[in-house]
Amino acid sequence: MLAKSTIRNPFPMIGKVFKYEFKSGTRIILPLYGAMIVLALICGISFSDALYELSNTTFKATVGSIFGCTFFAAFLITLVVIEKRFKKGMLEEEAYLNFSLPVTMTEHIIGRLLTFSVWFLMYIAASFVSCIMFMLCNIEWKDFASELSDFLRRFYEEFGIKFASFFPLIVLYGLSLALLVVMYIMAVNAISHLAKKNRTLVASAAAIILMIAYINIFKATINSTIFAHGGNFGVFVTDTVTVHADNVKLLFKLTWKMISLNFAAIVINVIATQAILKYRLNLE
Repeated sequence: MLAKSTIRNPFPMIGKVFKYEFKSGTRIILPLYGAMIVLALICGISFSDALYELSNTTFKATVGSIFGCTFFAAFLITLVVIEKRFKKGMLEEEAYLNFSLPVTMTEHIIGRLLTFSVWFLMYIAASFVSCIMFMLCNIEWKDFASELSDFLRRFYEEFGIKFASFFPLIVLYGLSLALLVVMYIMAVNAISHLAKKNRTLVASAAAIILMIAYINIFKATINSTIFAHGGNFGVFVTDTVTVHADNVKLLFKLTWKMISLNFAAIVINVIATQAILKYRLNLE
């Protein structure tokens, strides 16, 4: 008789982890992203021509500052939420329950990364809608459509590429970088639990070592690509400002390399984190 395969489909369990984590964090995330859009509307109205003279200068400056800070704060809070959920679910009181479930460490981690991926795309969408809301408060819809069309045309004329091809690449790079930051935080937290004492010190040391390692790899990748192109980083940055076709192509090549590097680092961190959680875990 043939032996029965022990390989199982991991996606149902990943889906359950995603569903649970998404539901737990969305209570904070959705109101936060909603606040971004509301602030964009308030800020746009306060800067509109109709209310420009009536609005208090201090009020406009305050609302504008709050609106700008909200973009950064929303992303930062999203990181904090996923980090807190990871610590609570994998290293603290919920870990005893989670580890009793038929879910592997890798499935736990991937489910959380998938949750953050969806939140990141929601953040991009909320940011986009916020900017649209702000602009529509100051210009007519037909003028907005005309300005957008003109922007897309000038972008293509200057860079030689369509914005529709450029924007998804930037979003993908941002997503890969954001996921790397999340996985970096998870790895540092996991490493700190190898120690029974002085976990803060261990976490700080791990954070510094991992950061130095990634920065050096990042610099080596950038420099090797640019040198292969026949230049150096300083000249590349200066020339890119003047927009040469070759430099635009090189920028695309660099972006793809950095995306690949980010995902490679994410995979390494996932493997290391799941190994630490599985074999050397000291729960709080």
